[in-house]
Amino acid sequence: MICALNTAGKEMGNSILSFIKETLEGDPSLVQRTFAFVDEYDGVGCAQSVLREHSGKAIEALSILEDSVYKFELERVARYVGERII
Repeated sequence: MICALNTAGKEMGNSILSFIKETLEGDPSLVQRTFAFVDEYDGVGCAQSVLREHSGKAIEALSILEDSVYKFELERVARYVGERII
């Protein structure tokens, strides 16, 4: 949602946020319209890109550690998280 809001621009972002605030919790259009907004502005794709970036930074930060089974496992977890498809 955050990525979609950043991509959509202020007017569209404010519009969807107002809709979310004003819609009753049980209203099925709340989920449908919110998902449509995220799809329209590639929120998932953007979030995956940011996730890969942060995973890469985590792996890079581990480079200061000596090679060990622990370092290897931390790198493996960072790669796994960064490669997940949402």
